[in-house]
Amino acid sequence: MYVRSGEANLGFIYKNNQRLTQMRLREGDVYQIPVGCTFYIANEESDQKLEIISGIEPLEGFRDDVLQSIYIGGGANSGFSGFKEEILGAAFNVSQKELGTIFNDQRIRLIVPLQGSHATGTWSKFLELKEEEKLQQLREMVQQGQENEEVEKEDEESGDDEEEQQQTSWPWRKLFKSVFGEEMKNTREKITEDPPRSYNLDKRKPDFENKYGWRVAVDGSRYHPLKSSGIGIYHEYLSAGSMMAPRVNPMATEYGIVVNGSGRVQVLFPNGSNAMDTNITKGDVFFITSNFPYCEIAHKGESLELLGFTTSAQRNRPVVLVGARSVVRTMEGPELATSFGVSEEEMKHLVRAQHESVILPTP
Repeated sequence: MYVRSGEANLGFIYKNNQRLTQMRLREGDVYQIPVGCTFYIANEESDQKLEIISGIEPLEGFRDDVLQSIYIGGGANSGFSGFKEEILGAAFNVSQKELGTIFNDQRIRLIVPLQGSHATGTWSKFLELKEEEKLQQLREMVQQGQENEEVEKEDEESGDDEEEQQQTSWPWRKLFKSVFGEEMKNTREKITEDPPRSYNLDKRKPDFENKYGWRVAVDGSRYHPLKSSGIGIYHEYLSAGSMMAPRVNPMATEYGIVVNGSGRVQVLFPNGSNAMDTNITKGDVFFITSNFPYCEIAHKGESLELLGFTTSAQRNRPVVLVGARSVVRTMEGPELATSFGVSEEEMKHLVRAQHESVILPTP
């Protein structure tokens, strides 16, 4: 995912449910959340808008056209909502009454406020804590859970009926312990393996830049987590009236998202016939299949900004077809002229007329 604007607090369970990891993501940061991770994203700044662009890689063999996310909290359609109360009660080891204090207020809201009159839930209050306070809270929850277990064992042996009172005092702590289990235990232990840091795409020097625009990309060689996912990410800017030179991606399919401005994209089939020629504007998404020639053009009166993903974590080297640094310039010679059915001088005049590379002006 890429933080388009704002700042986010990301929390997720790292390394096979063994650790709760929290980090701050800022504008321009790129981060990969491993498959199967339980996570949350919180915007704690009331005066700023948080925008995130995410690319989701389907598992091999996944054929559903619609992504189905499983939510632990935040709605009536969470991963818990369909279970019978007696099943949840047994799973959490709490009474149905205690379950009601947590789940009865699960309205349909996948995005919930952190502050204000609606932020009354335990989870919202937990998110409002500072990082060190969250860790301290988890430590206390583990310690209290252990004390409760000892008390409950003593009560069972003595026949004391204080068990219900102990459960009522700490239902939400038990819920946290049941859901997050080992990662709370590990807050008391030294963890030697840290999760990967985020990578700021905006602070990286463009791979190519001229007066007509720029393009920057990151792959598995620069950001190690991308190696396992097989995904690359790029950010591209074209000034008004400029274009990316026609090119081909031989190793990757490319997905583009228009984050600002408007323009046009044309895609060809490998046989040279037209596959798509359409105008694009902010919010549009398009994809370019591997080995399909294509180019993007910014409209005359407006720049074009794209953020996208490629299906290869290796360095994606598009084959540029036209321009000062292109295959036709490199292959300039009698063979190329013969393939076009023109003289060598005519071919030379054609391929040398363009003095710019990669990002080109339009008439």
